[in-house]
This record gives sequence, structure tokens and C-alpha cells, in this order.
Amino acid sequence: MYTLSILKLVIFAFIFLFPCVAYSQTSAAVQFEAEDLNRQANRQIKNGELLRAIEKLERAIRLRPQYAAPYLNIGTAYLMKGDFKAAKSFMTKGVELAPGFHEGQNQMGVVFIKLGQYDDAVACFRKAAEIKPDYALAHYNLGIAYTYLDKFKNAMAAFERAKALDPENPDVRFQLGVMYAKRSRFAEAIAEVKYAVNARPEDETGRLTLCQIYLMSNKREAAIEMYNSVKSSDSGFARKVLDLISQRSVVTVSP
Repeated sequence: MYTLSILKLVIFAFIFLFPCVAYSQTSAAVQFEAEDLNRQANRQIKNGELLRAIEKLERAIRLRPQYAAPYLNIGTAYLMKGDFKAAKSFMTKGVELAPGFHEGQNQMGVVFIKLGQYDDAVACFRKAAEIKPDYALAHYNLGIAYTYLDKFKNAMAAFERAKALDPENPDVRFQLGVMYAKRSRFAEAIAEVKYAVNARPEDETGRLTLCQIYLMSNKREAAIEMYNSVKSSDSGFARKVLDLISQRSVVTVSP
């Protein structure tokens, strides 16, 4: 039995500027300096200058220890660096200071995914979606977390909600198509993954995934045609799909 390969993609939502809150014990000059450091660090995070951003955010935290944004942003910087424990430490503090900030909850969930704490990730993404029901990214990431937990029905519902909110997002459409294939809803799966492939023709993972779905639905000729459009045929995924085509196997999905 062959199972459909799932691209477990998580999108980062950078926290560019958290709403400023004035504190009576903090002078206006200190508030401004901390906020300016946070803004500068955001630009550096966006440009990949993570160490310089971390340095500025540490200064902002020293100036305003109760200002949530620098904690959330430094957590994002460490997340991008691959230091997930440090990211969790700073992100946790940021979320404690601003529990009602939907992007902070979302980023906390991303950290939990990276740490393999998928139930905690689900809780964060659900909280983000409760705070801001039209926040498509939270629903998308919730689907990713459920996928890691093999809760495909829940994942499909989350991706369907994300699609309703952001129908032109190819990542959402791709993941929804994978979930439909898992549920043997092949016509819908093909339509969704086709949308993602057409939106991102350079993404050969999407084309190879579509090959698999064609094989699952006994559309071998369509699978061959799609496979022939793949350029990087020396990849491991491409070789796996070619083996499936060559073996004329019946490709199924796990329940």
C-alpha cells in the first residue's frame, strides 16, 4: 500500500509592529526608543539579518520589559535561526504579555510544531482563530498541526475554512487537495492540487503529488503526462513516482 506524500509546510507570519501601549512608569523617550528598535529589528528580520535584529530586540527588552512586541519578534528571529528552545522561551513571555494578540498565538503554535509538540500547537492555532476568526493563516496552520497528528478529518475542515477565507492561496489549495485524496475524494483532490500547480508551475513537488493522485484514481495516462512535465526527475520523490507508474501498482491511501 502506498500512501500519499504530504508536504508539511508551515508559513511564517512575521510580527512587524505590535500596537504600542504607553506605561506610566516609562518615560516617553524610553518608549519611543524601544519602539524604534523594534521597528528597525523588524526590517532586519525581513532582510535575514537575524543577529543584528536580536541585538536590537534585546536592547528594547531591557528598556521596556513589559513591551510584548520585542519578545515576539526575537522569538521569530530565533525560530528562523533554528533555535527553537530560545524561540519558545521568548515567545512564551510575549504571549503572556499579550494573550489577545492573534499573531503571537500563531507564532507560538509554529514554535510548538518545530518542537514536535503538536497538541500544544493545535491549542495555539485554535486560540488565534478564536481571537480573529477571519485569520486564514491560523486555520491553515491548524490544518498542518492536525496533519502531524494524523487527524485528517480535522485537518480537512481546517483547510476548508482557510480556503473560504483565502481562496487564492496555493498552499491552502494544495494541502486541501492532499486531504481530499486521503479521504478518496479524488475529483476534488485533483481540482485543488491542479489549482496549486497552475498557480506555481515551477513547484515540481505539486506536479509529482498530482501524479500520485492520478494514479490513486486510476488515471495512469494523466499521471504519465504530468510526470513528463517534471524536470528534476532525479529527485527521490520523482523516482518514487516513476516506480509507481512503472509497476502499474494500484495506489491507495491510508484510512
